[in-house]
Amino acid sequence: MSKPSLEQGLQGLLSLAVNVNWSRVNADLFQRTVVQDPVGAGAQFTAFLENGARAIVGEPKVIALQPSTFFNPVEFIGKDWTIEEEDEGSRERTQIDLTAIRLESMLKQGEMRVKGQDKLRRLKDAGYIRLDARWFQFLWENQPLIPARWKLQTDGKTMFIYFDGTILRSPDGRFTLYLSWIGGRWNWGLRWLNNDWDAVNLSAVLAI
Repeated sequence: MSKPSLEQGLQGLLSLAVNVNWSRVNADLFQRTVVQDPVGAGAQFTAFLENGARAIVGEPKVIALQPSTFFNPVEFIGKDWTIEEEDEGSRERTQIDLTAIRLESMLKQGEMRVKGQDKLRRLKDAGYIRLDARWFQFLWENQPLIPARWKLQTDGKTMFIYFDGTILRSPDGRFTLYLSWIGGRWNWGLRWLNNDWDAVNLSAVLAI
């Protein structure tokens, strides 16, 4: 499969800009989902093009959990793992709209990477609801429900989708869980918060 050249890509974008019926576009929604979330918008647009430039319908939108659902790190990961911190806004949610989930790197303009601890602080300061480990485990156990756009790549690199609403503690430090599409299948893992995080390390969040 050949890839379009940069010139072809720019021509296509110009054609879209000219032919979009802007009178039907909600300005606030456009600002929130495209201008403020370029990574997520790019992933959605890539999926749109992969579908032959046709609207994608039929993907599940709303998922729900029982109020009593909880994540047990010892059962899922192993002994000596505990929950250190949880996002209360996420814990209070019993259902979420998958289309409303934003993927945020929290990098500032000109930054290539940020320490995990600093990224977590920025997420909190921004007021995002950080999806917790319950939602991670639900999606891991119901993989057909994982949004297709999470399989896409950023600058040719695999995306890692983090659930920072649950901070886990082991004898080695603080960690958070992630999902990633590698080798044609979903994988899960843990990342140390003291690591550097770059543009492919994205947090699954909801805007308040």
